[in-house]
Amino acid sequence: MKRILSSVLVAVCLLISTISIPVLAKSVTKTQPISVQIDGKRIAWEGKALPRLMKETVFLPLRQAVALIKGQSRWDAKANAIAVTIGSDEYIIPLDSAEAKKNGKPITLMATAQQINGQSYVPIRLFQTLFGYAVAYDAKSRTVTIESPTKNTVVRNNTSPSQGFLWEVKSGKNKMFLLGSIHIGDWELYPLRKEIEESYAQSTHLVVEVDITKSDPAKTQQTIANVGMFKEDMTLKQTLDTKRYATLYEFLNPFGIKEGALDMYKPWFVSVQLEGLKAMKNGLNPQFGIDSYYIAKAQKDKKTIVELETAEQQLTLLSGGSIEDQKKALDYAIDHIHEDRSKEMLAIWKKGDEAGATKITEQARIADPQAYKKIFDARDQAMAEKLVTALQSTTPATYFVVVGAGHMIGARGIDALLQEKGFEVIRK
Repeated sequence: MKRILSSVLVAVCLLISTISIPVLAKSVTKTQPISVQIDGKRIAWEGKALPRLMKETVFLPLRQAVALIKGQSRWDAKANAIAVTIGSDEYIIPLDSAEAKKNGKPITLMATAQQINGQSYVPIRLFQTLFGYAVAYDAKSRTVTIESPTKNTVVRNNTSPSQGFLWEVKSGKNKMFLLGSIHIGDWELYPLRKEIEESYAQSTHLVVEVDITKSDPAKTQQTIANVGMFKEDMTLKQTLDTKRYATLYEFLNPFGIKEGALDMYKPWFVSVQLEGLKAMKNGLNPQFGIDSYYIAKAQKDKKTIVELETAEQQLTLLSGGSIEDQKKALDYAIDHIHEDRSKEMLAIWKKGDEAGATKITEQARIADPQAYKKIFDARDQAMAEKLVTALQSTTPATYFVVVGAGHMIGARGIDALLQEKGFEVIRK
C-alpha cells in the first residue's frame, strides 16, 4: 500500500483529486494580488478590473490584456462574443463557450471567457491557444509570466499533436472507440492527433468514468465526511510523527493551507490531496485533462454522456485499508514530497508510449498486488461488462469511451477483456 498511492495515484484517481481539492480550498486565504509579467515587464493594472483566480485558473481583464499585446477588442452583441484584432488576424471569443474562432476557423478553448461585474475576462491560457504566447503561472508567488512568440520559439514550434492511446471496437451496427486518457494536463497536451478527434466526431455517446459536472456536491461532501474524516477521538497530528507532520505543512503552507487545517482528515485523503497539489505545483491541472476536455465538448455538442462509476464509488474505493496501512502510504508520500511523476506520465501520454505506460502500471502491480487488484482489475471487469451491454444494444450507436490509460494498458485491460468476449479490437 505504501507505494501505490505515491507512484500512480494521479493517473489512477484524477477524478478523486478533482473532487477533493476544493475541500481544502476552504482553508486557503489568498490576499496577495496576482502579478503579471509580459516579456519580462511587470504590468500595472488600471481601475478596478484586476487579474482574478477562479477555479485554479487566472483570468485577465480582456480589454487591457489585449491592448498590452498591441491588439484591439470590441463587443459583438449579435454574436454575444468579444471580437479581437491582432495584426492581420481576427478572433471571435464567445462568453461561456469553449468554441472560439481564429480567422473563421474553430478552436476549442480549455477555459471560457467570463463576464464579471460588467467586465470581460479571459483565461491566461487563451494567450497560448489563440495568440501563440508562452504562458506560466507560479501558484506560490501568484505570478503570471507571458512571453510573446518572438521571444519564445518553443511555443511556436510546439505543433506536434499528442498521440494518446486509442482503440476501435466493432460489433454489428454498433461501434466503440476506447481512449485511454490522462486525467491531468496542461496547455501543451493539445492539440490531439486527428484520429482521436475524428473518432469523437463520429460518436453519438461519450462514456466516462465520472461526469464531474453532474456530481451532487452535497452528496460528495457527505461521502468525504463518511469515509475521509476521523470520527473517533483521533487526528492526523496523532497519526504522524512530529518530523513528518512538520514536513507536510511546510509543503502545504505556500498553498495557504495552515498547520492543523487537515487534522480531521484520514491519511488516505491527505495522500490524495498531496498528489493533486504536487501536480498543480508543476503547472498541471484536472481542467486540462482529457476527460474534462471531452466532457466540455460533449456538452456543447449535445451528445449523450454516460457514467461508468460515481464520484462516491471512487471515494469509497480509495478509503479502504486500515489506518495503519493508510499511515504507511502517507509516510512514504511525505518522505518523497518533492518527487512528482505526473510530468513523466504526461510525456508518456503525449508520445503514446505504451511500453512506458505499461512499466508504470506494472510497478504498481508489483508494489501492492492487492491494492492493484481493487483499483484496477476489479474496476476494469465491471467497466468492461457495462461496455459489452452497450455494444450488444439493439439501438445503433457509436460510443467514445474515455477512461484512464491504466485501465487499457496491460494484459488484463478493458481492451483485452473485450477481446476475450469475442469483439474485434484494433489499436489505432
